[in-house]
Amino acid sequence: MKKANLEVVKTVIAQSKLTNKMVAEAFGFKDIDTLNVEFLNTFGMSVAEFRQRCKEQPSSEQEAKTG
Repeated sequence: MKKANLEVVKTVIAQSKLTNKMVAEAFGFKDIDTLNVEFLNTFGMSVAEFRQRCKEQPSSEQEAKTG
């Protein structure tokens, strides 16, 4: 998957209540493990780690770091 598409995935994860499995399915990944590998290779963290960081940061800081 191209990085531009993973940026969309990243935005969806940050801004929605969809589960990781739902995000993986919505973007055509075989399963969450496949999404995690792509996400880790591109952003240096798993989907779960990114989601946790989003919870810990105020929205404005998150947008600055994900944008």
